[in-house]
Amino acid sequence: MQDKTIDNALLALRKDMIRNGGDGLTHVEALLTMRGVGLPAVLPSGSTQQAKGVWHGC
Repeated sequence: MQDKTIDNALLALRKDMIRNGGDGLTHVEALLTMRGVGLPAVLPSGSTQQAKGVWHGC
């Protein structure tokens, strides 16, 4: 698996955990930090706003 694929999967998992709750958020964030991936802001689901200063992409 490519690093970008793993990073994107972890980011999607983090977003889902923030929006819907779930155990393990600190673990996912720790893995992202260890991989050198920034933690972008996560907006509530259904929001039409765009986050400012958010990191886009890997």
